[in-house]
Amino acid sequence: MEIIIAENTGLCYGVKRALNIARRTRRAVIGPVSTLGDLIHNPRVVADLRNRGVSSAETARDIKEGTVIIRSHGVSPAIYRALARKNLEIVDATCPIVKEIQKLIESLTRKNMEIIIVGDREHPEIRGLIGHSRSRGIIVENEAQARELPRRKTRAVVAQSTLDVELFERIIAALVDRTDELSVHNTICRSTRTRQTST
Repeated sequence: MEIIIAENTGLCYGVKRALNIARRTRRAVIGPVSTLGDLIHNPRVVADLRNRGVSSAETARDIKEGTVIIRSHGVSPAIYRALARKNLEIVDATCPIVKEIQKLIESLTRKNMEIIIVGDREHPEIRGLIGHSRSRGIIVENEAQARELPRRKTRAVVAQSTLDVELFERIIAALVDRTDELSVHNTICRSTRTRQTST
């Protein structure tokens, strides 16, 4: 068997940044330090953080005290409020690209636009983005779901930052048939596009 490694591999900027923030926070803070969910999708890195004294909690309810690190995927405004009510110290390691998508969705929501968020509904980034739409965003995972949407005069579409570019293009094509005026925001991060092309 031949193993070929793509030219562009490894951790993206947002993940590296979150990892550096977590390690720096652990060195600087006295007391418990937790991440809300696994910091990144890498069991070895998560185990290394645990060995350094950074635990991983599934929900805000599981964190009783200390410092909580928001992972690179980001969270909804409701999660920030829940953590603040518990008087936890919050360190935000949300990827800046995801932050920009969150702000875009908030802006579109204020304009009362129907927002289609393309991505995996179980992915933590998507759960956070839905929260920034005040739960009014519509998650679409594939072309079939896009074709089932009712016809609209206007709507906006954004993508999960790590979405497959070709899938996004196919879903846009399906939405064009269901929308008179479609505002397309390609929010797939450059690092993701580079890795997909390289692969």
